[in-house]
Amino acid sequence: MKSILLLLTCLISLNLISQQAKNQTDSLNILFSFPCVAFDGEYGIERDDDNYYTTSWTSDSIAKYDLNGNLIETFIIPGVSKIRDLAYDGEFFYGGTNDTILYVMDFDTKTLIVPVGMPFKIQSIAYHEDDWVFWVGEEGVSTLYCTDVSGAHLGYVSIDEYDSINITGITIEDF
Repeated sequence: MKSILLLLTCLISLNLISQQAKNQTDSLNILFSFPCVAFDGEYGIERDDDNYYTTSWTSDSIAKYDLNGNLIETFIIPGVSKIRDLAYDGEFFYGGTNDTILYVMDFDTKTLIVPVGMPFKIQSIAYHEDDWVFWVGEEGVSTLYCTDVSGAHLGYVSIDEYDSINITGITIEDF
């Protein structure tokens, strides 16, 4: 009987601790959403200080939304098509098309600054502002690659490895 009471007390305590922790830091709450109405298949998304941008991997289109989710415009950038994902460094946007080219783009002037060859395909991309590097993922591969804007391969991490990993000075803990 004491064992059952102890087990029940532990379960109730864990439940209360879990509820308190959830109320303090639940990082999976939806904070904002809006319907993407510019075109079918809006795939990649990124934001600057004033707007959200979405891409279509089936066309050349890029959509611009205000921070309330209202569609402002759609546009194309000559020389860029079928962007899968976007990253933003405070000045330029970067996009990949599931190919080995990183497109550096200026969305204000709607121009391609430069295409950069990469040693891997870019399906997804994120910018890490503290280290001025990109984390890039390929379709169907459980590895994230670290690169700079010139295309230099700085390291990688397997998504299957969840412990602390140090890659050329960049530390990722508890993925």
